[in-house]
Amino acid sequence: MHGRGDPIVPYSESQSLAVAASKARVSLFLIDDIGHVEFTAASATSAWAMARAILELLDERR
Repeated sequence: MHGRGDPIVPYSESQSLAVAASKARVSLFLIDDIGHVEFTAASATSAWAMARAILELLDERR
């Protein structure tokens, strides 16, 4: 999960990392309303993307 508005680490770094780890099972979720660690007003779309990321992570722990 990476915020598109991250002023410290550009989300393109996570995209590159996901490509480099292509032999592993990778899911990258880019969230519009996240900066580096803080949230702004979350939209319904961003909330849904975050929920999907969380559910996928929890599913991995089964």
